[in-house]
Amino acid sequence: MSDNIAGGGLLLQTLGAFYLTDLSGNMMATPGTYMLNPDDGSVTQLPGMLWFMNEAGGLLFASDQSRSNALCRVDTGSLELKVLLDEPCREVRLSGGRLYYIHERDGKLYRCLPDGRKPERLTDHPVLCYTQLGETLYYATAQGIYSCPPDGDRERLLAEGEAAYLQSYGQRLLYADKAAGYALTLLHPETGHKEVYEELIPLSMNSDGPYVYCCNARNEGSIYRLDLQYGGSLRIYGERADRLQIGDGELFFTHHGEWYTMPLSGGQAVRVNFG
Repeated sequence: MSDNIAGGGLLLQTLGAFYLTDLSGNMMATPGTYMLNPDDGSVTQLPGMLWFMNEAGGLLFASDQSRSNALCRVDTGSLELKVLLDEPCREVRLSGGRLYYIHERDGKLYRCLPDGRKPERLTDHPVLCYTQLGETLYYATAQGIYSCPPDGDRERLLAEGEAAYLQSYGQRLLYADKAAGYALTLLHPETGHKEVYEELIPLSMNSDGPYVYCCNARNEGSIYRLDLQYGGSLRIYGERADRLQIGDGELFFTHHGEWYTMPLSGGQAVRVNFG
């Protein structure tokens, strides 16, 4: 299952719409977040510069860069934006009726209600990144990777050392392991067993089905596809790329500040058309 939040959450696919954030203004007249309707080709600019987008019931929940990364909600019908928490947040995830996020000032993991009420701190230490798998939270600190229930109690150390780009893959965890030179690593949470792919150093990564996609620092940020079933990797895009996102069976990424898309199997990359 893909995890666009780990790559910035700049693309979100819902029934009937794509949401995409143009950070540089190379795609449209002004930088911002746009709603693309694939049925009629219409493009609508939303308020804000949205990162880490989540959707429920026609509402987007995200961190707004234009408002100092405040936690915001956008009504996709009325286009009204409401600040839920005037605090800098990143890696926003909506799960189980709660919004989870890392507070950018103290670096700790929090959660709150979808209206911004009742914020509560879940970790005592700063969190580098986190993900969720079922009813379990997994987060990385300077000390190691931990697991805990959604309320943050009863944490358990799974692996020592720092991690980046932590995300779930089936019942396992994917991340870049600092102790291994930030090589792509697959961790089995129950056994602690690690599989390290030294040829891949992710600058950004995502997964879909049996494949992991990463911008590989060992080859100037070009995109590689790793087959976890057979263990082989293949370069599928030869230019430097960043911010890997997956939507509608396609791989999306930025190149020189512009969004491109290509089949997950590789092939010709095409610049995203905003209409």
